[in-house]
Amino acid sequence: MIAIAYLPVNNKTIIYGSNNAGFVMHDSDPKMRALMEKASTMLNLAPHLAGYSPEKRILLYSAADVEGHKGTVRAIRANAWATDTDTHSLTPFACLCAQDGRYYLLDFARTMPCETPVEYVANDLTHC
Repeated sequence: MIAIAYLPVNNKTIIYGSNNAGFVMHDSDPKMRALMEKASTMLNLAPHLAGYSPEKRILLYSAADVEGHKGTVRAIRANAWATDTDTHSLTPFACLCAQDGRYYLLDFARTMPCETPVEYVANDLTHC
């Protein structure tokens, strides 16, 4: 069986950043903004204007494609599928996915700026 974690987020729970390559930017929750500002200060990252369209850019404390979500406070019943690793068949099951009002941060691979590469060292396998 392969298990996948379900987070109580979807395209309607996004409150910070963008989930569509910067075409629509979000910054609707003051608490999330404050948390992102605090994190950016700790990581020594400067706030900047972000967004695809110059007239719709907003000030963010992270990369534009970081997604901040707030799970809503309600429980939903969802149908899900499990994969049997022996037979590779899908089995339906019902799960109760609690949406809990917590803050979730997704897609933060570009949080840290790139580093300048070090000089090439002969026989260094990291440069293969």
